[in-house]
Amino acid sequence: MFQLRPYQKEAIKAVIEARKQGIKRMVVCLPTGAGKTVIFSRLASMAKKQVIVLAHREELLTQAKNKLENALPEGVIVDIEQGQNRARPNAQVIVCSIRSLREDRLNALKEGRDIGLVIYDECHHAPAEDNRRVLRQLGCFDRDWGGTLLGFTATTRRGDKIGLGEVFEEIVYTRTIAQMIQDNYLVGLRGYRVATEADLCRVGGSGDDFNVDELAEAVDIQERNALVARAIQELARDRRTIAFCVTVAHAKNLSRALNKIGIPAGVIHGEMKSEQRAFVLKNFREGNFQALTNVAVLTEGFDDPEVSCIAMARPTRSSALYTQ
Repeated sequence: MFQLRPYQKEAIKAVIEARKQGIKRMVVCLPTGAGKTVIFSRLASMAKKQVIVLAHREELLTQAKNKLENALPEGVIVDIEQGQNRARPNAQVIVCSIRSLREDRLNALKEGRDIGLVIYDECHHAPAEDNRRVLRQLGCFDRDWGGTLLGFTATTRRGDKIGLGEVFEEIVYTRTIAQMIQDNYLVGLRGYRVATEADLCRVGGSGDDFNVDELAEAVDIQERNALVARAIQELARDRRTIAFCVTVAHAKNLSRALNKIGIPAGVIHGEMKSEQRAFVLKNFREGNFQALTNVAVLTEGFDDPEVSCIAMARPTRSSALYTQ
């Protein structure tokens, strides 16, 4: 099993103490890279009943399953519940795609199981109505429920201003990026601002961010994409890079600009089939792509320690999105 860092031990202790005080629905807030999966894997190993892990993106299901298997004692069965794949009845930990958990499927999953711990990864999504429906169906809001709902996130803020208090009772443990860098658990950041001629003054708002269509029109222009590509070439050099774009068209255009100057780049976005996304990520991890341009796929929980450059090719007003 993984050797826990001091703050990970503190987080586990805080969860246990909160549960002893009667708090059933709680949040641990830690930045990306802090090892949230390590923490909830240890808690899952301590659970006396079966455990459900809720995740949103397909890429995160396999990633969570692999980390859980590495962290849990040998012989503990970890299964995925998604699409055609059904978890075995004797699985101690079940990693679920929350979008797959329609009412009938969730009822079938619960049948014959004694679920004592529900772990919600990227739990800032929890207040959305269908996600709350899943939690209600699991019994998380029942007064006599004997289980624990434990959420993990890097940011407790949502773009629609709905607070996590709609779902959770208390944030029981938190550490900031600055604290993690100061304690040498995260690498310090070097930021570069590249000036472009994009005019955002006329771009309207949507929630706490820019209007996507208007923003794309302002930034997805050939000259700007070429400038961003050159900046990545000069500043990132041989670093593996993920670039965040506004739309699929923007991601494709920036990828072309990168390839044009000799930086092998791929594109990944939510409209691609899962097999295509897996193929692109495999090529990126194997070094066939130096850069990936993406739209709303690698924003949360994506784990690739070899990535050492982030290019924010899309301006944002959202501190939550920027933090993620």
